[in-house]
Formats: sequence, structure tokens, C-alpha cells
Amino acid sequence: MNVVKKIDLKINHDLFPLVILKDFIVCGGENQDLKVFDKSLKQLGNIFLIDDMSIHVMSKNFLKNEVILYCADNECFIWVNIVTHDYKVISIDIADHNFGSALYWHDNYAIVDDCKGNFYELEPIPKLKFF
Repeated sequence: MNVVKKIDLKINHDLFPLVILKDFIVCGGENQDLKVFDKSLKQLGNIFLIDDMSIHVMSKNFLKNEVILYCADNECFIWVNIVTHDYKVISIDIADHNFGSALYWHDNYAIVDDCKGNFYELEPIPKLKFF
């Protein structure tokens, strides 16, 4: 495999974590936002969610262009639709917030693990209706 192209994103800070969706590439930024790029790495915009957001895990629904973020410092998960910029904060009230990256996501339900063998079902994630 050879590198065929290098693209300078001209961003002055770190980007983390990275997910590749059907139509987009999504990175977390230092400014409590998600940076959204097209497949050519052209930045399409930012999605601002909550103050002091610290993303520990980002999981994806590839075909629906959606992500679920685990924000331990904020004690929540955040579901985000990258196309519409809709999002929903799902607060958690669990003493040990050491969730892993394992996530089962089907339709509008998600199940996550806490690295100790326990599993938690997140409240239903919004279903989008397309007309």
C-alpha cells in the first residue's frame, strides 16, 4: 500500500477520536465540537453540543451517519445525527463511569458495557422520519 495523497487540514489543534461514516468523517475537537469532513477531507462545518465536552469514546452507525459519544466528565452519552445536526444528551447516573468501547447499536436502542462485564441499555435513541 502506498500513500497517494496528503492533505493539510490547516487546523491548529489536535483532533480526536476519528470515525468514518457512509458520507462523512467526524473528529472531536478541542472546542467542545465535532468537526465534520467530506470524503475528500474538505471541512464541512462544526457541530457544537455541550460545554466542556470531553469525548472518551465515539461509536458510529455507519449507514445512518450517526454517532454516540461517551463523555465521562459530563456523565453522559450524546447521540448525534451528522446530517441534521440533531442531538440528544443521555445522562447517566452510575457510580463507576468506566465504559468501554463495546457498543451494540440497532435501530433506536444501544447497549454499552462498563469494562466490568455489566451492560446498560441506553434510553431509546430518536428515530428520524424522512418524508
